[in-house]
Amino acid sequence: MKKTLIAAALSLLAAQAAQAATTVAYSSVFGSAGVNNAELAGDGFAPADGTFWQTQTAWWFGDSQSLTFSFDQAYQITGVQLTVDNNDFYRVSLSTDGTTWQDYYTVLAFEGGVGGGVETFTPSLPATAAYYRYARVVGFYGDGANSVGELKFSGVAAPVPEASSAALLLAGLGAMGLLARRRRV
Repeated sequence: MKKTLIAAALSLLAAQAAQAATTVAYSSVFGSAGVNNAELAGDGFAPADGTFWQTQTAWWFGDSQSLTFSFDQAYQITGVQLTVDNNDFYRVSLSTDGTTWQDYYTVLAFEGGVGGGVETFTPSLPATAAYYRYARVVGFYGDGANSVGELKFSGVAAPVPEASSAALLLAGLGAMGLLARRRRV
């Protein structure tokens, strides 16, 4: 009986964790000082390849600025699509707390095929093990004129047990405790 109850509890938790990948939603997008139109980098619209670097993009001059994206909840990241000015390097980093960052993907200026303007990159990357709440983009090498037209992530939201499932699990654990207590008496 004990093994059956444990197996049922584990299968319930596994079923809740098996969720489909979805587009990550942002609760906010903001840029450091000097970034113009930061909100355009997360508005759901990616400018066409070859579009002028300051058209429908978040843009800035210099290598010390960044864009930060706050997710609406924690996600395990399963993919990314990034539209950026094609003659610069960009680093995408992820964070669980907004202060400690892990590198996720780097766009190299020479990787693209567009002759000028912005270009969209969709790398094939493995899913992250951790669940993240923030992303950041930094332009760090090139001509110093940087822009991000769009940053889209796909991901799996962190599992949250439903109240009824948690109640059922607690009831089962309570029943196990009562049975164990009866056997000792």
